[in-house]
Amino acid sequence: MSHHLSKSLKDTLHLKWIAPYLTIPILFVASIYLNNWLQEAGILPYFPLKQRTVLLIWRIVIIAAFVTAPLGTIFLSKVWKPGFFNLNKFLFSLLALFLLATLAASLSAYGILLPLKVPFVMISSMLLTRCLFVILWSVSVAALCSSINNGPGGAVLSIGIFSIASLPGLTDISVTWWAVAPIGDLVLNVEVISSPWSATLAVLAHTLVYLSAAYFILKQNLR
Repeated sequence: MSHHLSKSLKDTLHLKWIAPYLTIPILFVASIYLNNWLQEAGILPYFPLKQRTVLLIWRIVIIAAFVTAPLGTIFLSKVWKPGFFNLNKFLFSLLALFLLATLAASLSAYGILLPLKVPFVMISSMLLTRCLFVILWSVSVAALCSSINNGPGGAVLSIGIFSIASLPGLTDISVTWWAVAPIGDLVLNVEVISSPWSATLAVLAHTLVYLSAAYFILKQNLR
């Protein structure tokens, strides 16, 4: 077990997989400017200070998840090989990707938000609860898309799935949680850190479905 995990972790520790996460601070600043423009244009509402603080944490996590979906799809497409696929390979490859994405999101959150006087406890509480489910969901999206298409089309598909899950809740579009994971609704529910967990459970349910579907497809294709 430790051999499979160490091998999977070693596969992720290459500059080509780490470098894209270095764009998180740049994308964070760009998203702040975009958010301010949308608020001034009346497209997005203004939030109270406490809600804005929680949204800053979510912003970094969503950016990390957005990077993970297509990047993870490309990474996993190179990992899945005929004759070398089994449950251990599947699970530990996903675990390695999840740990890389979580580490990137955490370092970015602490590195960017602590200097902005966001409390350490608030950042940690968010990262250790609902935010982890969003990272895990993005990994499951990567797994599913890499099982469907092992080329650039898989990465494009992952961006599409991520966008469809994020827009409802952040806009006036209403989509049933049975159809897409309610990422947008989860992010926008920022009144309190320990807000109702129904959206989180829905995201977890979609994650399990994606992972199960990905494993079934890969098992059939890589026999």
